Amino acid sequence: MTTARLLPASQRPSRRWRSGGGITQDVALFPSIPTLGDDDFFWRASIAQVSQPSDFSRWPNVTRHLILLSGEMRLTIHGETRVITDDMPEYIFAGDTPVYAEPLRPCRVLNLMARHGRAELTLRRQSTSFTALADHLLMVAPQPCTLTMSGHRHRLASEDAIFVETPNAAQLIQPSGALITAQITLL
Repeated sequence: MTTARLLPASQRPSRRWRSGGGITQDVALFPSIPTLGDDDFFWRASIAQVSQPSDFSRWPNVTRHLILLSGEMRLTIHGETRVITDDMPEYIFAGDTPVYAEPLRPCRVLNLMARHGRAELTLRRQSTSFTALADHLLMVAPQPCTLTMSGHRHRLASEDAIFVETPNAAQLIQPSGALITAQITLL
């Protein structure tokens, strides 16, 4: 059975990064068991506000996938500098890699982490109908939009998300605007 949960941006508490350099809001976590600590997830999604230069927190044994919701940011990784913007695809790197971030404009960053041996994911920008086939599907609206899924319409405010558990069931998703989607496979 497929279940969909709305995850409103307005209900997310904010907290400091582990490195202390920024603010983050958890969007979704799996498994979502209150007794689990920061290091016990299979996958995790959060949105960070990056408004000053800072080191990213390090996360051993995870692969990080970043995509900008808004803004522009310079990342320095292994001495190489790269600028990412809010119209580019995901940027992927090892969670334990030292990363220095410098916002060129204030940034909102969607960050998904997949624990090695527990989950794999793909993160994409979508603005047309698509079919999702994954164990979990997370959709985040960078701007307000409406989406239709399984005959139901969902109105999303800016940065709202929908989490769908879709074990072995293909889902046709029809967005009215831009969405960022994470298709997550559990290992």
